Amino acid sequence: MPFDIVRELPPGAPRPVMLPVYGTAGVKGRCLFELSRALPSGGELFFTLPDSVLYGSAGAFGAVVEAVGEFLNDCDASLTLVVGPRALPDPSGGLFGELDGFINRRSRPRLFRPFGRPDAAPAPARAKRPSPGAFARRKTEFPAEEELAETAQLAEATAAEPEDGARGSSAPQAFFSLSAPDHAKPRRVSEELYALEESRAGDEDRFPQAIPIPDDSAPRAKKRSLDDLKKVVKRTWQETLFDLIDSKGYTDAEVYKRANFDRRRFSKIRGNVDYRPKKQTALAFALALRLNLDETRDFLGKAGYALSDAIRSDLIAEYFIERGVYDVNLINIALFEHGEPLLGG
Repeated sequence: MPFDIVRELPPGAPRPVMLPVYGTAGVKGRCLFELSRALPSGGELFFTLPDSVLYGSAGAFGAVVEAVGEFLNDCDASLTLVVGPRALPDPSGGLFGELDGFINRRSRPRLFRPFGRPDAAPAPARAKRPSPGAFARRKTEFPAEEELAETAQLAEATAAEPEDGARGSSAPQAFFSLSAPDHAKPRRVSEELYALEESRAGDEDRFPQAIPIPDDSAPRAKKRSLDDLKKVVKRTWQETLFDLIDSKGYTDAEVYKRANFDRRRFSKIRGNVDYRPKKQTALAFALALRLNLDETRDFLGKAGYALSDAIRSDLIAEYFIERGVYDVNLINIALFEHGEPLLGG
């Protein structure tokens, strides 16, 4: 990785070089001069900065980040900044201050909030106690099954017994009769199942073609081979990468240096059409290509990845893409402060 940030030196690493960069004026030019003197012909360098720059003015630290980016654009080198346990200043001009709020809003589960109180938790629902007269009304509106059955028997007996003056004559039938509704009449489950089976008994005679019988003589679809499936595969992530480089008019060196990659690693990508990148690699090249949010999602999808609200590094990258900030070194500092892996390779 051309530019890396660590809090502790890895095992076997040389002692970091202190760059004598002080004050707030002319920090960028002084840092470029010191880097060129320490690495005149490229190579690897572990360096650190005075506390007044690392933990002091945000403008001075931002100038150092810009100087590192310009230095890596002019030569092939590997720089590692060694910092202490303290938090780094904001080199973005105020963007880091809104980043934590953006992450909290996007990563928080979206729950129902009462109207007018966005930060209040929803009140638990209380069980409504019935009024004293509710039981009496319910008994009146929904009489018991036994009462309905007795009323039906009495109505049938009254309709069957002729009146005194109409004995022996054909009495007219009652215009209506009181009887229990169908839902109040007790009915066994076995009777319902029997009636259902009886209704389905004649389906085979009425609909003889309801169940199709497979015909062995009919031609079947030919199974596709592995070669046929390979032809369906669209352009790979590597092919999409170089198509975007050509369509945007960038050079290869311009893109891989923006993505915090060196020439050796980029040559491996160019020589392998089926190259499968890591998610940090694909996201770094999306930033180097200056893709918007929708184009970044499509570009990551070519490699089998997606941006997720549950992953903090994805939210950080999405935050800067929405604001048109594509500086990988700047985004890496935000990732470093949140304990996330850096972009590049």
